[in-house]
Amino acid sequence: MIGQDLTIPTLALMRPGAAGLALDFVAGVYRLDGADYSSFAALPGASFSRTGAGTALTVAGGVTSFATGAPRITDRGLLVEEARTNLFLNSAAPVTQTITLSAGTWQQTAWGSTGAVTSTAGTAVGTGFGVTASSANGTSRSLVIATAGTVTFTVSGAPLYAQVELGGFATSPIITTGASATRGADTAFITGAAALATTPAVLVADFTSTILPSGVGSIGILGLDDGSLSNRVQLRAVVSGGQAQNTVVSGGSVLLNSDGAGGNPLSSLTKQALRVSQAGAVTTARNGTVMVGPSGAMTMPTLNRVSLAGLPSSSALNGHLARARIIPGEMSDAQLQTVTQ
Repeated sequence: MIGQDLTIPTLALMRPGAAGLALDFVAGVYRLDGADYSSFAALPGASFSRTGAGTALTVAGGVTSFATGAPRITDRGLLVEEARTNLFLNSAAPVTQTITLSAGTWQQTAWGSTGAVTSTAGTAVGTGFGVTASSANGTSRSLVIATAGTVTFTVSGAPLYAQVELGGFATSPIITTGASATRGADTAFITGAAALATTPAVLVADFTSTILPSGVGSIGILGLDDGSLSNRVQLRAVVSGGQAQNTVVSGGSVLLNSDGAGGNPLSSLTKQALRVSQAGAVTTARNGTVMVGPSGAMTMPTLNRVSLAGLPSSSALNGHLARARIIPGEMSDAQLQTVTQ
């Protein structure tokens, strides 16, 4: 162990003076190597970017607005999503309108306590047309457009927000006025973090994702990298089944890409950890269960940046990162189970 009591690792790290990184976006705790900071932006090396304004839902279903480039932090955590464009005009005061959709999969979403949005095909050819009744957290349906054309969206009652966006799943409300609006991708990093990229150590994250276990690829949750995909240690999840996945890449060569069990709807809070031993062996744990590992010993790459809720340049979490911790020191299997319960 390195200078701290890891009997209950999460609590030990949260104590003032403890080494490592402890981010609790829900509680507003931002700690780096024992020093507390007033916000994520105040952390040394913290970097956040997003073009365009954004919104985020609270636990109660309220909608909070954020200016361009401001991290979307609510009582759900830090919201990180890929870029999307809302074609529904005046989306915060929805009225019936006809929109031309290209071929692809679109999401039709309505938020609020009353009202609904109903889609009917005009010149477009596709499937999935119908009603989405408003709900506090948003109700969505997928429209699969085979032939581009017009679709009429009829508003009944008084939804608070409406959205029509191209993509395989719905994202947070994008506010439009007389023209469509684009919310750029969120990115969050901590640079100059070489001191955190030492072994032994444990990476732990509590997260949710709006991507249900369907589709292809993976989402990034928490990792250490050098600003590229060529050198990284990454805590991820497989989109197709929701399984835990940990990845180690050095010099562009994949040393480890472990798919674990524990597939579950990622819309529920998931706690996942990656342990790297002194010898470079990797172990995966999720929700109180050690699932994969330890792997064989590996030489870890040289890393200097923390990636939050995404890979260095892609694979956004598309959900909330509630807490993220990097804990220096060895940790037993029992402690790994505790830290993910």
